[in-house]
Amino acid sequence: VEELQRDVEAAEGRARASEGQRVQEEQRRQTLMDDHRRRMEELRRASAAEIDLLSHSRAQAAEVLKQRVEVLEMRLEDEQRAAAETLLDLTGRVREYEEAIDELEREKESQIDAARREAVRESLQTHKQVSAEHARCRPLM
Repeated sequence: VEELQRDVEAAEGRARASEGQRVQEEQRRQTLMDDHRRRMEELRRASAAEIDLLSHSRAQAAEVLKQRVEVLEMRLEDEQRAAAETLLDLTGRVREYEEAIDELEREKESQIDAARREAVRESLQTHKQVSAEHARCRPLM
């Protein structure tokens, strides 16, 4: 009976030890699962933070590009305005030059007309002198 009792106690001891091991293994497994969940949560938060950071960086880059486009558009408008002003200025100058050329041509025509009148007047004067000389010489003939 004693031996049987010792065997029962030994079996109970082994069962308690086995139960202890099972409890320890369950606790270890639970600890590992908790660690795994914690790491996964940390990774999820880190990924969310990285996504937020990337979204923020993308938004900043988009804003910088938008500002650059606005600056380029303003420069283009300024250059177009300056080109239009230059074109108007050049058009005005061309008109002035054309008017000056027209005035010079009118002046030249006027001088040519004056020279022709003078030539005609001189020719008439010469003709009168020749006629007068001819008339004076005629009675002698």
